[in-house]
Amino acid sequence: MSDEVKTCKDCKHFIADGSSRHGLCELKKSRIDKWGQEVSIRRMASGKACKKAEPAASQSTDDAPLRELETYKQEYRLAAAANRQLADALDKAREENKMLRLQIFAFVRNSAVLPVGRRLNKSEQEITDKTFETIEAAKNMIDVEAVKAAMNLATKRENRFNNAD
Repeated sequence: MSDEVKTCKDCKHFIADGSSRHGLCELKKSRIDKWGQEVSIRRMASGKACKKAEPAASQSTDDAPLRELETYKQEYRLAAAANRQLADALDKAREENKMLRLQIFAFVRNSAVLPVGRRLNKSEQEITDKTFETIEAAKNMIDVEAVKAAMNLATKRENRFNNAD
């Protein structure tokens, strides 16, 4: 090993092991700022931060914290808007699910269970219970793939299964 001392070309800090760094400070992402983002720092081989060799863009100026804060606020607003859109879509899907369940219940009750229940002088509670039993039995009997194929034969594209999303 030679006796010459290796220094950083940018800041003239000494580098202990110059063979792998070729006379430059090593650039690492090693510090997390107060907003949770990684910040680039130049380090010497000893691990000490090389502040003079930091790029000009990352050097702290009077308005750097303000720009950082504005960037954080903008990201926060974008994330909040995306969350609101997802929440609205989820609420819409839940409402549609409730409406479909109500329609299925009404259809099965009025077309299959209610006429037979009235003829047999059953109570409203017994008719309702039988309606739910009938819906569960229908769920177990349905061949999902065959129903999807039948839906995809619909003339209107919005009635097809692939577009039901």
